[in-house]
Amino acid sequence: MAVATITSVVNTPSAEILTTTEAASTYVPYTAATTNVDLGANTLAAAKALTTEIKTDTSAATDLTITTGSQKTISLATVVWDDLRIVPSAFDLPGSAYPSVGDYQTGGSGTTFKVYQFAKGDMAFFTCQIPHGYKQGEDIKVHVHWTPRDRGTEESGNAVAWKIDYSWANIDAAFGASATVDLTDTCTGTDHLHEITSDATVTGTSKNISSMLICKIYRADVGGDTWSGTTAAQLPVLLEVDFHVPIDTIGSRQNSAK
Repeated sequence: MAVATITSVVNTPSAEILTTTEAASTYVPYTAATTNVDLGANTLAAAKALTTEIKTDTSAATDLTITTGSQKTISLATVVWDDLRIVPSAFDLPGSAYPSVGDYQTGGSGTTFKVYQFAKGDMAFFTCQIPHGYKQGEDIKVHVHWTPRDRGTEESGNAVAWKIDYSWANIDAAFGASATVDLTDTCTGTDHLHEITSDATVTGTSKNISSMLICKIYRADVGGDTWSGTTAAQLPVLLEVDFHVPIDTIGSRQNSAK
């Protein structure tokens, strides 16, 4: 099959459709191109176009329309990553040992925000669904966003033992015994800093789109947690739980299947 490498094509006066073979034999390769490709009213049919940019605003701005076949989509040969975000307001809280809602003035003044502060042993629960763009069978990453509020200096070098227990199951598959990821993080010593833990890997072998995670986020009360503050205003604040999901398609080809 001929491959058309679009490097420099100057628009011809009359509109014509160039087949893959014609484009390859007539217009490529031309490696000394100094001008942009402008097909104007022409249509180029090619098996592959190698380019770093597609512009739709060289004269009047227009939409870029991509038409795929039935139950087809845009497939990415190289995966990209997207967030699956769980904010604290989405948490289910147990009847005891749950994070309290406290006050936080960012920078020490101004608006007082309400935030979820975790004492040792505090826990919360959530569920989430893997999106349709997920590259099936691949591992996902998880981390926690948090802040020491105005305790950064006092808690410098001290650790918060964030942990997540989880179980992950496909549709029509049984949830297995839970596993745990350790997201313990050390305070860097700066007040009001937006901190982020290192990523932990959640194994995705055989997992599909629309699979579900059942999770427990907590601050471990035994081993590894050296945070010294114990009053409500001294507790670390959890901002968000964040899964990074590898994406290889724009959505899925079918409503309930990749």
